[in-house]
Amino acid sequence: MSEIGKLYIRNPKQIFRWSRENSEADLFISNEIIGSTSTQIIAEYKNQAFPLNIPFSDKANIENVIHCVATMLLLNYDPKTINERIQLLVPISMRMQLL
Repeated sequence: MSEIGKLYIRNPKQIFRWSRENSEADLFISNEIIGSTSTQIIAEYKNQAFPLNIPFSDKANIENVIHCVATMLLLNYDPKTINERIQLLVPISMRMQLL
């Protein structure tokens, strides 16, 4: 099954798709290198590829950051600003960690 995140913004008929597998998606994650404390990805949007450094290495937080990147791209933030803002993120406890 293909992994695709969908984001609905303002107009429910406008669908923004991101994927690690489908290069036809609006935002395509073409490469992902997960380290011990951070992750480097190559994102492709509107025929432009750019690197992003994510300060997390767990799957859930990486996916959350990609949703944030998708939102910021739709709001017309440039990749440099997105990368700068991502560096400000800090991890929060997950539901199961609180038990």
